[in-house]
Amino acid sequence: MIKIDSALTAEVTVIANETGSGANTTVRLGQALQDIIDSKASVLSAGTVLKVSLTAAQILNSFTTPLVLVPAAGAGTIIRPSSIVFINKFLTTAFSSPNSMSVYLGSLTPFTSAIFQSANNAIELRAMTTASSVGTLDCVNVPLMLKTNTANPTLGDGSMDFYITYAVITL
Repeated sequence: MIKIDSALTAEVTVIANETGSGANTTVRLGQALQDIIDSKASVLSAGTVLKVSLTAAQILNSFTTPLVLVPAAGAGTIIRPSSIVFINKFLTTAFSSPNSMSVYLGSLTPFTSAIFQSANNAIELRAMTTASSVGTLDCVNVPLMLKTNTANPTLGDGSMDFYITYAVITL
């Protein structure tokens, strides 16, 4: 059982929810995280959850130098992500870029988001809901990576946290 202090005072805007209704609401950060964890209890118990924190410098260079979210697990393995929570920690300047940010595994792109451009603290939950396939095995023994899709952001000073739920499949 994971419990987070729901009295945390930082407020965030929830951009999207699992049902896809698109309703935006403002909630306390601790409660928002607890709601996400509670709604994904069965997924959390079935996989590994990894927190990755990125600095502004890493995000500003994320097209030129893609970032490793989950390291490759070894020969004959595939990382199978099931969900990701993007948390944008806005400081004073939003990241500016004409593109979105994608999580990818070889040539597969299971998650895409533009939350890093938000001028607010924000949380976005993405669940792997569609099947992806490729004709090659370029997703075997490769890391789960993150990058902006067309260019490095030109401005921005916040940071981001990612909570990735995944399993490693041995072929």
